[in-house]
Amino acid sequence: MAGTLEEERVNSWILDYSYQRAWKEFSSTNNIDLQTTRDFIQWIVTQPCMITTERKQKVQILLFLCRLSDGSDHTTRYSVNSDLTALEEALKSIDSIEPLVGKKHVNCLESMRTSVKKQAVLVCCRADDFEAGKNVFQRLWQKTSSKEEKNAVDNLQKVLVSNDKAHSYINFNTYERFLKKAVEYLSEIHDSFSKPYLLQQAESYEKKSHMQDLMKGTIKFSNADIQQYMASNDIKILTRKAQQNMETKLQRIREAKQIQEGDIEEMQISESNNNAESDETEPEENNTSRLRKRRIVQQTSTPKKGSPKKMDKGSNDDESDSEKISPLHKRLGLEAESSILNHKKGQRIPWNYGETKDFYKQVKKHGVGNWSKIRDDLHTFRTNVQLKDKWRSILSNESLISKLYEECGKM
Repeated sequence: MAGTLEEERVNSWILDYSYQRAWKEFSSTNNIDLQTTRDFIQWIVTQPCMITTERKQKVQILLFLCRLSDGSDHTTRYSVNSDLTALEEALKSIDSIEPLVGKKHVNCLESMRTSVKKQAVLVCCRADDFEAGKNVFQRLWQKTSSKEEKNAVDNLQKVLVSNDKAHSYINFNTYERFLKKAVEYLSEIHDSFSKPYLLQQAESYEKKSHMQDLMKGTIKFSNADIQQYMASNDIKILTRKAQQNMETKLQRIREAKQIQEGDIEEMQISESNNNAESDETEPEENNTSRLRKRRIVQQTSTPKKGSPKKMDKGSNDDESDSEKISPLHKRLGLEAESSILNHKKGQRIPWNYGETKDFYKQVKKHGVGNWSKIRDDLHTFRTNVQLKDKWRSILSNESLISKLYEECGKM
C-alpha cells in the first residue's frame, strides 16, 4: 500500500516501538498479549512502512513469540486443514529469521530450533497424548546432524516408549524452562537492534522539559544537573539567567574545592614540620629532665649541717626545716613527690604538717584501724604499721591534736 513519506516514517516508528514493548513483556513474564500483538501485526503489514532488514526481523520475532505463547497447548491449530502444532509453526518463523540475521547468529538459531523441536514432542507427552507425540516426532526428527540432536532423539524415544507423562526427562524440560531458554537465544539478536526512535524522542523531551523547569525556576538545580553539565559542557538550551546561575554554583564548588585542597596541604606541611621539630628536641628535653630530677634527689637527700641524723619516734617532726620544698620542686610540679624522692631504704622520712593533716582527715573518714584504705587514699609509700605509729604519735601530742581538732573537726 502506497503512502506519503511521513506516513511510512510514522508507521516505521510505531513498529519499532510496539516490538520493543512486546519484547520487554515477553522477556520479563515469558508471556505476551496475543490478541493485541496479532491485531497489530495484521494491521502493520497492510500499512505503508519503511521496511528494512531489521524491521523484517522484528515482525518475524513477534510472530515467533505469539506461537511460543500458544505452544503449551498441543491442540492449537492455525489452519483447519493443518496438522501442525503451534511449535511446528514457530519453526517456520525461525526459518524466516535465519536468512535475515546472517552468519553472526546462526549458532543461536540452530540451538533454538533444536529446543523447539524437542519441546514440540514433549508438549504432547505432557498432555498424555503419546500418539500425537509420535506423529510430531516422525515429522521433525527424520534427520539429525549434531551431537545435541542425537542425544535429544535418544531421550525422546525413551519417553515415547515409556508412555509415562511423569517421566524424569519431561519433568526436567518444563515449558517454563524452555521459554527462558528461548529468551536467552533471542536476546543475542535483540541486542543488535537500535533503540526505537520514539523512545529516543521521549527521553530527549524529558531532558528538555527538565531544563525548561530549571529555567523557569519551577525546580532547583540538583547535583545531578551540575554533574551532567560539567560532563557535557553544553548549555545552548539554557537561558542567560539560568546559565549565570549554574556558572555561579560551579564557581563556588571549584573555589570550595581549592580551599579544601589548600587547607589539607597546609595541614600536612605543618604536621610534618612539627614532627621533625619534636624528633629533634625530644632527646634534649629528656636529658634535661633527667638531669633536673637527679639534682633534686641529690639536694633533698643530702642532710643539712647541724641536722640530726636520727630522730626519735616521739619527736615533733612536723615542723622540720628539712621538709621545706625548694622552688625547683614547685617549678617541676614535684611537691607531692618530694618525700618519695627523699626516700632511701632504711632511712626514716619525717612527716610534714600537710601530710599529717591529710592523714587525720582519712582516719576521720575511714575510722581508726582501717589503715589499708587510708593508705590507698593517701597514695603514700608508708606502711600500715607506720600509719598506726603515726596515729599514736598524734594522740600523744596535745598541741598537735588540738590544732587538728580546730581545723578539721573532732573525730
